[in-house]
Amino acid sequence: MTEEVGKSVRQAKVGSIMDLLMGGKVGAVPHDLLKVVAGRRRGQRHTSHKLVEEMFPKSVYGKYMIACEGETHTIEEVIEKHHAWGKLFMHKPWVLLWKFSDSHSVVAGRFRLEYDYWYASDGDPFFVGVYGDFKEWNRESKSKWWSKISEILVKYCDNVEEQFKAFADINDLLKSFPADSRFPFVGLKTHHWLTDAIRMNKVFQNRIKDRMYSLRRMYLVRVSLAEPEVEHRLKELRSFRDEHLRIMQIVISVLLEWFPLRIGDDVYLVCLEGEVEEVCKALAGTNLGFYIDVFEWTISRLKKKVIPKKEEAVPILLVKKCSLTQLSVGVHEEFEFAPESYAEWARILDGAYDYVAWVCVMPKWDMRKIAEEFLVWGEKELSEKKKDRVALNEPVRECKEFLSPELALSIAGGYNDFLGDCAKVVNEEDPEANTVCKSFNKAVFIRGLNEPSEGYFLYNEILDKKGKLHMPAVLSVVVAKPKYPFWRVNEIFKEARERGLDDCLVFVVGEKMVKLTDKDVNLVRQVVPFVKDVSRSQFSEIITLSRRTGLEELKFLIEGKAADGKIPFKSSQKLCWLIDQLALRFKGEELKAVVYRSLKMLEPFTRRERWK
Repeated sequence: MTEEVGKSVRQAKVGSIMDLLMGGKVGAVPHDLLKVVAGRRRGQRHTSHKLVEEMFPKSVYGKYMIACEGETHTIEEVIEKHHAWGKLFMHKPWVLLWKFSDSHSVVAGRFRLEYDYWYASDGDPFFVGVYGDFKEWNRESKSKWWSKISEILVKYCDNVEEQFKAFADINDLLKSFPADSRFPFVGLKTHHWLTDAIRMNKVFQNRIKDRMYSLRRMYLVRVSLAEPEVEHRLKELRSFRDEHLRIMQIVISVLLEWFPLRIGDDVYLVCLEGEVEEVCKALAGTNLGFYIDVFEWTISRLKKKVIPKKEEAVPILLVKKCSLTQLSVGVHEEFEFAPESYAEWARILDGAYDYVAWVCVMPKWDMRKIAEEFLVWGEKELSEKKKDRVALNEPVRECKEFLSPELALSIAGGYNDFLGDCAKVVNEEDPEANTVCKSFNKAVFIRGLNEPSEGYFLYNEILDKKGKLHMPAVLSVVVAKPKYPFWRVNEIFKEARERGLDDCLVFVVGEKMVKLTDKDVNLVRQVVPFVKDVSRSQFSEIITLSRRTGLEELKFLIEGKAADGKIPFKSSQKLCWLIDQLALRFKGEELKAVVYRSLKMLEPFTRRERWK
């Protein structure tokens, strides 16, 4: 191969890797993939040579080569040796690198170890994610998954330049397969990425060469596009998304040596001591604005009896302390907004719409508090659903911290899945087309509406998805005319975050704003079954009356319609109940506006007349 051809091949591979990273894929070596089929029932550990020979397709054996410490080793060797220890391996740097990168990545499970949930009891594995139900893995589902993994291994085994794609596809399959029977809150995809990110870190490699096997500190860095940058460029959605993707490519390319992971519109990377400054310097060189969250963990080491049904104490790493530092790089805090120059979103969306719904989802707290809430919920669920768990001889609860590197990534990944489902609610056919930004700290979507009441349905659909989210988040939906400037919408979103408000549905009509919290919307939702037998024409009259009369008079007129047989009696009772309930929460003109908007939301549920 000539030098020019070799250079072209390398450039093509780098381009493929960039495409992989931009797609949020994880091309990390899936060193624990045999956990899918290993277990006490088989009497074999996931590092067993016999299990490797039994499960790996014969056509694949020896073809996947992993570069490590200037050497290359097969994936089979990596699987078998990544837990190896003792005099036999002390002079094999590649083995030590794998062993200690693996042990440092699972610090996630080293601050909450009390029970073994399936390995000791021969039970089925399960995954507890921040979004969705428990994912159970019985023998049939594991066998099916292993067949898919085998097919992927066979597909890419003869194409050396694309073998990393096999790892990416396998890691996608392993996203919800638990990494540890004692801590089922982290999947193998997350564990594989973190292990590789540590293994390929130059500082870590040098420490292993110097036989310094334990880290005192570890950092997880989250890089997000600064919000003022978003506001400044949000003039036209499609060009904005193109610009956003261009910036993401720049971020990933300048941080490539840290093996970055893209989750939504954020980039995560692992740093060791002294490297955070290098990351900030690299980002500053792009002349773009970024927010940087730096999670710092202090790690300690001790021996504990944490192997199920064994009295042997083994060395484990513990999260001792977690802190968060928030930085900004190249951020310009002030922009001159021009309210007189509007971005007409109706022209951007596919179709001419009279209204636009802006959807914003934000976590209620920072990652540390979220992790605490998630684990409290998770452990309560486990205590109720998993009665056959086996207590460890020496439970680990030394640390008061609830966040760790793997758990932080697991939460971020699960939350991004939730945001992906929100995007599908907004636009099922092309979710990305209506996505403004999808960051952990703030996600914004946009959708065209023909009627303001459609915002109610959109709000409810996303609220249903939010019901499967096991972390606190705030949903805000703002319905306005297409010419209503985004910076004003953004002020509403900011208020929701700063004041710690509940979910809310906001209607902006002219200069008037009607803000309904989730409690208000729930009141309206309770009335829906009672208006299905009310004719649309009669209900439209009630809506019109609500703008012209006082509320006591409105209630009297509603009761009159029931007495006259124009609407069901139960419907009139429930509508009057709704007005009374809203009167307890609002006053004056605001109350009148809220009643009108609530009735408008109920209108689509009424009965249409059938004309002969």
